Amino acid sequence: MRTLIYVFEPSTVTIHAKATGDAAALLCRYNHGAGQVAIGRHLLERGIYLIVSHSALEVRGSHMEVAVLSNDKDIPPDPKLTLLALEPGATASSYQAFLEIAKDISVGDPPA
Repeated sequence: MRTLIYVFEPSTVTIHAKATGDAAALLCRYNHGAGQVAIGRHLLERGIYLIVSHSALEVRGSHMEVAVLSNDKDIPPDPKLTLLALEPGATASSYQAFLEIAKDISVGDPPA
């Protein structure tokens, strides 16, 4: 499962696993490497983030928007320009490439 988080202002975000198999879920940021352990509390800068997990997660925070892609084969819609503006230099094609690369990341892969 893929969960997108669009952070509009620096925010504290809490990510909680509902299933024990998601304790090793990964949080990745657009164009910033393989990621870090997702579960827990994070201070996230403005930007585009993606969580790789086995099942749905609880994501709480402010100044953000969350979108869930339940199936790795789901094709995400093209992002609005306001969402792309969260990351310097982001384009619709680079955003799609980020999501494609993220499909190859598995829960339990070591964080960067």
